[in-house]
Amino acid sequence: MKNNRFLTTTTLIISIVSCLALTSCADLFQGKVTSTYANNATLANIIRTKDVDQLEAPAEIFVSKAESADSISVSWSAVDGAKSYCIERAIVDPNNPDAVIPPDDSEFSVIKRYNYSTSFTDTSIFGSSTPAYNSVQYTNHYRYYYRVTAENSMTGVEPSLPTSNSVYGTLFEPPATISATAGEFETGIKISWDAVSKATQYEIYRTKNPDGTGFEKLDTVKSNTLSYTNSITNENDKGVDFYFMVKAVNAFGNTTVPSPSDLGYALKSGAPSKVTGIQVATRGTSTTQISLSWNASSGAPAGKDMSYTIYRSSSADSSKQSLATTTSTSYDDTRSIKPGVYYYYYIKPYYTDDDGSVIQGALSSLDGTNTEGFILSPPSNLTCVKSNGSQILSFEPSLGTKEERATYTYKVYVSTDNVNYSVGQSTLTEEANYNADTNRLQIPLTTLEAEAYKYFKVTTVKESLESDYSDAVSPAPYAAENVVVSKAENVGGTNNENGVYPVKITWSKPSEDTPDGYYVFRSDKVDSGYKRITDLPVTSLSYIDANDTSKSCKVYYYKVLSLNSLNQGVNYSNTSFGYGALAPEQYLTEYINTVKFSQSKLTYLNKSSDTDKLNTETITGELTGSLYYNGSANIAGGTATFIMKYTNYSDFRIDYIDPNTGNTAYITTFYLNGNTDSNTNLSGNGKMSGTVTLSNCMYPGSVAYGNIIVTGGKIKGGTYGVTPSGFTTTNVDFSKATW
Repeated sequence: MKNNRFLTTTTLIISIVSCLALTSCADLFQGKVTSTYANNATLANIIRTKDVDQLEAPAEIFVSKAESADSISVSWSAVDGAKSYCIERAIVDPNNPDAVIPPDDSEFSVIKRYNYSTSFTDTSIFGSSTPAYNSVQYTNHYRYYYRVTAENSMTGVEPSLPTSNSVYGTLFEPPATISATAGEFETGIKISWDAVSKATQYEIYRTKNPDGTGFEKLDTVKSNTLSYTNSITNENDKGVDFYFMVKAVNAFGNTTVPSPSDLGYALKSGAPSKVTGIQVATRGTSTTQISLSWNASSGAPAGKDMSYTIYRSSSADSSKQSLATTTSTSYDDTRSIKPGVYYYYYIKPYYTDDDGSVIQGALSSLDGTNTEGFILSPPSNLTCVKSNGSQILSFEPSLGTKEERATYTYKVYVSTDNVNYSVGQSTLTEEANYNADTNRLQIPLTTLEAEAYKYFKVTTVKESLESDYSDAVSPAPYAAENVVVSKAENVGGTNNENGVYPVKITWSKPSEDTPDGYYVFRSDKVDSGYKRITDLPVTSLSYIDANDTSKSCKVYYYKVLSLNSLNQGVNYSNTSFGYGALAPEQYLTEYINTVKFSQSKLTYLNKSSDTDKLNTETITGELTGSLYYNGSANIAGGTATFIMKYTNYSDFRIDYIDPNTGNTAYITTFYLNGNTDSNTNLSGNGKMSGTVTLSNCMYPGSVAYGNIIVTGGKIKGGTYGVTPSGFTTTNVDFSKATW
């Protein structure tokens, strides 16, 4: 009987041990656990419920250059496990002296989410406007930078880092200028144009309509030819105004939008002489008009009045515009004159013959500054940067030669509301403030201006004349301070599909400044890959990041960009890291995985001999602490007891880069103290007991076993009492933690 009773107890022990031992490590570890464990083993690397922790970034990205006139094609290499891709774009003006090339993270914005192929055509470059030769996208030669992130929202796997942000595309731009001879030859009109990158051919078009309608194709020439002569042999076509434009064609068969148009005509017999002596009198001496005069043309028959047509082009638009006709040899141009633009003037003489035909002479030629005019203009490209406790206002000087600019002074205007402006500090001169290396004037603002005002404008003054205001500028505020990110804290909200709650980012306003708002950026690397996660500026000093792809056992880095009222900023905060709290079921999953791993290292618990399981041993954690095991049976009392006592025990850690030092550091995922014991009768029925407290670790809290029921030597019911720090206890059904 005694032997039989012992066998019964042994059977009970075996049954109980079976429910506690690690019996499914192949399923649990998915081939990732080796027979030895390094001291830097991490839960994130060893224990995972998914095969892939983070998607790889696309290995290659291709962006078209001068392929299309109105769109840019982007393609990239496929990523294993990706279901979709997110495309971001940043637009850079390479002519802007303050442009960041390549652009930083703050310049990128999402233009397409959930792109389900490995290619994308960006057709949003011009928005709702129609591309034209003078579109700023062409005239400024914008560069379009793209980066792509691989995603899989179906599995919750971490998105990849973005591809390199140094890859940019360009548009297929039209010829910037075109020139047609106007009365220089009697037998033809010569058209010339600028070369276009990636052009293989040029198409030449002509019309008689000044409004640019009715263009007809004349011919096509190869890309190594930048001029074309339109032969005029019909006498009726001589002296007739024609308008010419050119399109470039590339190897893809795509054409650019039309170039600017230019006036051209062949000289007719009896034409008057070309106008000479054009003198533009207004070079920064007016704010409303440009005045010019010229010498009279000769060659009109007796009794015929000479008339003149005035044409104008500009630094903003090279196409000639007909302004007016006059019999005078002077003209005041008040037609849509804009500041910041150089204007160029041409005069065409003509008279009307007895038969009513118009006989026109050659168009005058440009003659340096004599045919160039401009109104007094404010300075351009203002910036205001805070540095070392002061503010530096910087701008490009107003229009004019160096000698003309020496006669200018500049007034700084200040405002608190960007509506009402008053004169600020003393009048300034270029001579005292000019930086030849940057071609900019740099003016330190006075202490009073820096402290009392938020907005600044500048005017140009010449004697008693003052220009319009420049565009307003507001200083880029100092960086936010003391950025802190929550770590497994209860900050409200709901958990994502990976069982991770949001994090809260908090910061202090700059001690010397009050920004108008902030952008928040996030990455899973400390030094790259940041994405802006706030569509609109945040006006408070905190933000809740409900990251729908965040995962347990992974840290995320955050930084904050201070903004002025124009939503501009250059100063980033310190970088800080954090991670979300775990929902009770996810918390239990990660905890149980840790416990299983520790128990897999016990010698007696995993012995094949039944009697050998009734023994005592202590093993140490991979990082610290001990696990005490004691399997015993009270044959007389018909009970079995298994003690599992954790003391300062830890196996796993998460490595990260400390943003403050740049050095590698780590966080212990779980730091265990407490018991997970079992007590049963001879029938294998009983309960577990004990509570494990988790502190000084990535996910503090506790797990209580008192409600776990053992039936027939196996866990058959009950709940774990899961209490992540900061949350109330949740009773999680035993089935959520498969042993």
